[in-house]
Amino acid sequence: MSNVYKKIGVLIVVLATIALVVGVIVPGLLQTNVTVASIPLRELVTVLLLWGAFYASGSLVLYRNVKVNYTRKIVHFSFFFLPLFLDAVFPIDGAGSSASLSYIFILISFVVFIEPILSRAPFAQRMFLAIDRPEDRPYTLRWWWIQIFTAIVALSIGAVILNVLGYGEMLVLVPVLAAMGDGLAEPIGVRFGKHKYRIYTLFAKTDQKYYRTIEGSATVFVATFVVVLFSGAFFTTPEFILALILVPTIITVAEAIAPHTMDTPFLQFFGCIALVLAKHFV
Repeated sequence: MSNVYKKIGVLIVVLATIALVVGVIVPGLLQTNVTVASIPLRELVTVLLLWGAFYASGSLVLYRNVKVNYTRKIVHFSFFFLPLFLDAVFPIDGAGSSASLSYIFILISFVVFIEPILSRAPFAQRMFLAIDRPEDRPYTLRWWWIQIFTAIVALSIGAVILNVLGYGEMLVLVPVLAAMGDGLAEPIGVRFGKHKYRIYTLFAKTDQKYYRTIEGSATVFVATFVVVLFSGAFFTTPEFILALILVPTIITVAEAIAPHTMDTPFLQFFGCIALVLAKHFV
């Protein structure tokens, strides 16, 4: 792929992320309430939009030779932000945030990536191309499911901690921080990274060496700093100042030490811890 395509890919990811984050941070944008009876339709739309992102990204890999490092992050942002965005735009009457319901439906829809279905369904194979990095084979599916499971566990533990301490309203920031930090780090690191450091793997025996870059890690810091910067409503002034220091720093370190493919659960758990420290110790 030419340098022009690489730049376009990075630009699309950045612009899409900014647009989606604005939609999450400014709830009420184009807001239209839906009834409880309409929930299945909304969740079906969510799943179909996500599948569309997977399929389109897989097509970019197949027909345009776009690096999977980029397409993985397109579906990464779609997975994290579509439920939050649609929940902000189409909230359910008489309910609080229902994005967690959308995540459940999405996780159920990932049944198409179970081997018996994946090996027989061409549309699922096209979707799978979007996440199947050559360097991850033959462990792509194993790492995919482990990452999803550990991310759910990490977010659940973080949610319990935040709710017990009375900071439950801040839970919405956790997936935004994780998605922005992890989502932008890889494409920026792949495109511009020059200074590499080695990371380790879990749950696989492989001679393949994996690396991250200082440039990618710096992107984590900047991206999460920006998220906190636009989230001042969650903090008092002293908490906000501490959060601007603690949250990006802790999440950047968490991303740097996370095993290969395990960024998301590390960022979610330590993102919760960072928010608690900023709120609790001022």
